[in-house]
Amino acid sequence: MTGTETRVFAWLFCVFIVMSPLAGQAAQGADAQEKQAASNSSQDWRVKLSLPGPDHERLNALIGEWNTAIKFWRRPDDEAVELTGSVTCRWALGGRFIEEQAEDMPPQEGGFQSLGYLGYNRKTELYERFWMTNTSTGMFSERGRYDPDSNLIRTRGSEIDPDSGVVILTTSELKIESPSRHSLTAYATGADGVRWKQLEIIYSKK
Repeated sequence: MTGTETRVFAWLFCVFIVMSPLAGQAAQGADAQEKQAASNSSQDWRVKLSLPGPDHERLNALIGEWNTAIKFWRRPDDEAVELTGSVTCRWALGGRFIEEQAEDMPPQEGGFQSLGYLGYNRKTELYERFWMTNTSTGMFSERGRYDPDSNLIRTRGSEIDPDSGVVILTTSELKIESPSRHSLTAYATGADGVRWKQLEIIYSKK
């Protein structure tokens, strides 16, 4: 190897030694930027999922004070029991859930009270509702979707028949007809496969 070749080789070796760490640092910097961008994107998505959206806006019409006309059927062949009552609906937790407090006025003393919540889970893309009453120590829950063709929020769940102890499948259909009127119709399907209308509530704004 000539002296010139030796000097060129030494120069190239020095350049390689200097540039290799810089290249590594550049690659690490690019990786860090990609990770930060992914982290920011993930954070933005989590924030978006935590905030109310268009599917919550659909529920705005439920807010307010309502008179209720109620019919319910204990069994498929029973006559309907008719009640009247009042309901207050308000937004809770920053517009994420609707809280519904109901007081119905049956002929017997004591009355019927219930407390329920309705919201839209942006993670599962499902409407979720659960409610409690002063006639049970259990909580009832259903989940479902909005059907634009029928203008119904249709949710499904299950409960235990207190008489037989078997599971009853339930379906509820919430229809917002106008800012001053909406309805809830609930159906039940017993272990024998018989399906019947279990509940009908007409809400009229006060």
